[in-house]
Amino acid sequence: MRTFENRGMNEQSPHISYEAFVNKLAAHLKKLRSETDLSQERIAYDAFLSPFTYLKFERGESNPGTPMNPRLHTLLALADSFGINILELLDVDEDEIGLPVKPYTSDDGYEIPNYDAETFTQKLADRMQKLRWERDMTKEDVARLSGITYRSYSCIEKGELRAGTPANPWLSTLISIANAFGVTLIDLLSVDD
Repeated sequence: MRTFENRGMNEQSPHISYEAFVNKLAAHLKKLRSETDLSQERIAYDAFLSPFTYLKFERGESNPGTPMNPRLHTLLALADSFGINILELLDVDEDEIGLPVKPYTSDDGYEIPNYDAETFTQKLADRMQKLRWERDMTKEDVARLSGITYRSYSCIEKGELRAGTPANPWLSTLISIANAFGVTLIDLLSVDD
């Protein structure tokens, strides 16, 4: 059995609790909306969501008792609706839920433009491949550690599901992949580092 201690995977690696993250994201969405003084309906309209779906996002749920699980392109649309980038949207103060964190700030010396979904998906694919190579991991390693199928991981790292259709992973999948690499979600999505 392969071990990953020499490849950046150790007990110090951040492991994001999906449920805790979703609760923080829901609170962050409410905070962002109140700061922008926009209605739930306006945010929903701008992000191509139904108002009911957006309301559930602010509650942190998909169905009663089920945490929300938006897709990457929905997260990008929400960020655009708020006039921010995806890193600012997902910077939910992870240190409050017990995670080592590298929070995004615009003072970090890099700015992430608001890429269209297809461009961001391809940049994320390139970022994932780079992280995998840096850790001397195979796609099978990452898929196994993420708890997803090899085919699913391979499509995400390639940036498309099939010719011309960009990959659009769920938030829970992105968090699982971040955990497999031993990075925070913000680190995974920092596509211009």
